[in-house]
Amino acid sequence: MTLLRHQAYGHQSEVKVCFWNVGGIFRKGESKLDDDIFISELLHNDIILLAETHVGVDENLYLPEFNYSNVCRSLSKNGRHFGGLGIFIRQTISSHVTVLPNTNRDYQWLKLDKSFFHFKKDLFICLVYFPPCRSAYTQNLDNDILQLLENDINSYQPNADVLLCGDFNARTSNLNDFICNDNGSYLPIYDDYRLDVNIQQRYSRDSVIDTRGRELIDTCIGNQLRFLNGRVLGDLFGNYTCYTPNGCSVVDYAIASDCMLNKILYFAVSPFLPTLSDCHCKLSLSILADFDIDHSDETKQITHDMPTKFKWNDRSSDLFQSVLKGMENQERIKNFLNSAAADVDAAALDLNSIIIASASKVLTRQNKFQSKKRMVQTKSKKWFDKDLRSMRNKLMYYGRIYSLYPNDKAVHDKYYKLYREYTKSRKKKAKQFKLDLLKKIEELHNSNPKSYWNLLSELRKPTLTTK
Repeated sequence: MTLLRHQAYGHQSEVKVCFWNVGGIFRKGESKLDDDIFISELLHNDIILLAETHVGVDENLYLPEFNYSNVCRSLSKNGRHFGGLGIFIRQTISSHVTVLPNTNRDYQWLKLDKSFFHFKKDLFICLVYFPPCRSAYTQNLDNDILQLLENDINSYQPNADVLLCGDFNARTSNLNDFICNDNGSYLPIYDDYRLDVNIQQRYSRDSVIDTRGRELIDTCIGNQLRFLNGRVLGDLFGNYTCYTPNGCSVVDYAIASDCMLNKILYFAVSPFLPTLSDCHCKLSLSILADFDIDHSDETKQITHDMPTKFKWNDRSSDLFQSVLKGMENQERIKNFLNSAAADVDAAALDLNSIIIASASKVLTRQNKFQSKKRMVQTKSKKWFDKDLRSMRNKLMYYGRIYSLYPNDKAVHDKYYKLYREYTKSRKKKAKQFKLDLLKKIEELHNSNPKSYWNLLSELRKPTLTTK
């Protein structure tokens, strides 16, 4: 019997995309890609877009079953990386998603092939990070990032659809992103401008409008792009996307060509998850598609029966031995030992049949085809003990409460009190662990060289982050 590890082809009716300003992949030498909660937030997507990764071009980040591309700024004067974009594309669709040549360090375009995904037009997705207007980096730029982005949009439309995902550091409140009731404020308009009709009003919990927000709205109106925030199923109220001690705001957006609105299955702003990002929420969306995934490259054919597996517990060993000692099995074992099988494979099959038959009498079989939830093994820090884990869980719980009641002062104060306590305890335990480790290494160097080298080998083991 011949079995396959996976089906050769799988049908998919949507493309899942997420964006997240992670506020740095690394923090004091530790990687968020080694965090099982962080990983679980990402792996169910097909395209993962990360902003402010704060890594260099030589840092090859790794997620299982994804291809990685990056856009990095040059090293700053103080030897740190700022900004940075990271793109993960699921390997099963990566040959149909093109990462276009980069023209600007603050955004990156991808092209999704219409023939493969069965779109009416090619889809150009742009990962965007616009630094704050008043930052020294922005003040020293030679060109306006939004103007450069609009030039690219004009070159792609109308022959393709456009989707912008990113942190724009722009506050737009609920300003209309379309011309409402023949408003003459935007005259003159292009001759080929399609009438803005039957466009759903969008909403936002953020009431502030700033200069860049108005510029972004003008760009959207001029290119007939529409905000998904506050308009699409999953975020009909325009939830906050950024939480800081000074208040909450909506600055992270997904913006699509207006003809794409009926192709967006959902758009959601995740609850604020502290420790996974400094202050930003993850944005998730699903795009209607129709394509088959070819698993043949990752499928290995097995030309023999899949081995039978049994569930094992504390009593299994005694039960199995008692069956083997039975008269029937003793006779089969005796015949096997006395037989002069010329074929090694035949002898192995005979022995295997004795073992399987015996185990089947007292042990429970495992279902060969039982689906198991994919788990990614991450390397946990040895100093990250039960107390810290409990504090973190409590902090993340209050992060969700804070997302629900961002304007409640009591909730705000409680959350940031827990955050300070967690951060302080985390630093203290990490520091103490390092001191104890250095002391242990120094002692083992002379007293037990073998344990000394084993400890160094353990510390040098690679993590999931890079590969």
